[in-house]
Order: sequence, then C-alpha cells, then structure tokens
Amino acid sequence: MSYRRKFTPSRSKAREFAIKMKEIEEFCNQNAIQMSYNQDSYYFRLYGQEYRVSNHTIEKSNEHAFNYFGEQVREMYHPDGRKDDVVYIHASKTRIMEIYNDIKEGYMLNGRGYRISDTNYAKSIMEKTIAVFEEYRMFELPNQEVGIINLELSNLSQEDLQKIINKNRLNELDGFEYYYVFDTYYEALLDWRASIEKDLHDLGIFNDNGEYNFYLNEDEISYLGFGKELEEQRSEIQEEIENDEEVMC
Repeated sequence: MSYRRKFTPSRSKAREFAIKMKEIEEFCNQNAIQMSYNQDSYYFRLYGQEYRVSNHTIEKSNEHAFNYFGEQVREMYHPDGRKDDVVYIHASKTRIMEIYNDIKEGYMLNGRGYRISDTNYAKSIMEKTIAVFEEYRMFELPNQEVGIINLELSNLSQEDLQKIINKNRLNELDGFEYYYVFDTYYEALLDWRASIEKDLHDLGIFNDNGEYNFYLNEDEISYLGFGKELEEQRSEIQEEIENDEEVMC
C-alpha cells in the first residue's frame, strides 16, 4: 500500500513564517491594506488605482464555492468576476510588502508582481507582435523614436527599406501613407493593443487540447490588461475538455 507523506515544516521554519505574517499584518494596518481572513489576498489603493494581490485567482476562489457535485458550499467572494478598473497580481502572500513598496516607488510590475523595464518590456512585446504581422516592419529612428511601416501597402521591399534605414535617409519615407512614428515602444504598443486583443479572440490562447498557444506569454497578456480574457478562455477550454471526457466515459 502506497501513501503520500504530508510535508510538515520544521519548528524554526514555522516560527519564521509566523513572525513574517505578523510583520505583514502590522504593515497592512499601517498602509490601509485590507486582508482576507487567511491573509491569502490583499486589497489596496495607490495613486487612484485599485489592486488585488493574492496567491490565487478570483476564478479559483469562485470555484471553491462549490463542491465536486456542483453544490454551493459557501458564498462566492467574487460573484461579478474580474473588474476592469482593478489590477490583479498573482503572487505569494509573503510578498505583499515588496509589491506594495515597488508600486509606491513607481516601478512597473508584471502579472506576477516582479519589476519590469517598461521600455524593454514594451519593445519585447512589440517585436513578438510585429513578427506575427509579416507585412509590417519595425525599426528605431536615430532620435530613439519607433517607426513601423506596412511594406505590403507601401510597395516597398524589405531590401529597399533596409537600405534607407542603413543610410539614415529616413526622409525618403515622409511621403508614405503607411508609415507610422511613435515616441516610444510603449506608445507603439498602446496603438497595437486593439490588434492584439482581436487576435486573442480570433486565434484563441489555447488549442483544442488545452495547451497554451499564443504568441505572447501570460504575463505579457496580463500586462496589456487582458487577464480577464485569459482566465475566461482557460476556464472555457477546461470545461470543454472535461465535457469531452465525460462523453467518452
């Protein structure tokens, strides 16, 4: 007969954790941060923006309101689902002080609560996105502005564009109707956000087997504010797979 041994932390580790959670409780009281009963979730407002930091998603929380047979065993803590005006961060409960202080100091965080370089992160997302739209080409101008051109509509070949860029003769592009200039990669990303959102719905984030299948990763999708769509599609595909398994049984 096999069995699985339950992990039990040492007394010293348990003591350290208790001290840490007490420190977090005091920190939350000092900074008007609301805590859930088990200190799994934290809610606060900074610079006019609402935040939720938790070690579980609201979708998972709502799932636990029902038992295996679909019977409701407790109230749903988030009956309306995700709110568009709330930033959701999925992170360990012991990281709340780090995350709060980073936001307070003006750092940009990803969906897991880790610091990101806004410029580099936006550039990385734009590079992945432009790679999907093969008719477009993105490049940096000498003054650090970002240029994007539609090669297909402008009848300009990749080779011709590269020659112009290499010679810094970008004034030759001034007359092109399909030539766009942005001050930063972040500004370019905001302009392309609608196209990415369309792809989320048209292409889908997961394939029929429930495997992740999108050109941006989960943190990048959350960074763009599409965390709700991500969780909705994840729930839908899981439900479809479970229904197919029941039919096969």
